[in-house]
Amino acid sequence: MNKKLLNDSGEIYTYLKVIADNKLEIFKLDAAQSMSGIISKLILLTCLTFLGLILFGLMLLTIGVFISHLSGSIYIGILGVAIPMIIGTIVLYSWRKSIIYKPISAIIYKQILEDE
Repeated sequence: MNKKLLNDSGEIYTYLKVIADNKLEIFKLDAAQSMSGIISKLILLTCLTFLGLILFGLMLLTIGVFISHLSGSIYIGILGVAIPMIIGTIVLYSWRKSIIYKPISAIIYKQILEDE
């Protein structure tokens, strides 16, 4: 009887260990899948941001040339583009948490919770 009890408890322990290992592996796979989704979206966002910055730079150059053509002075054209950029940078830096950090963290949390 004692041998049977030890044998059964060893078998139960083995089953519990296998179940725990399987749950751990499932958790690792879920985490890897979630992270791969987040990383792929970040790569896409980086590419789109890069293209957007190129287009934004070309737009600024075009506006600067247009303003300098209208005013007849390249300095006024540069100031016409630089002053709004400086103001926009100050505003963006002042409100960086509510404009940048909170929406991005909300997207990441939503992505993580969505996969569960």
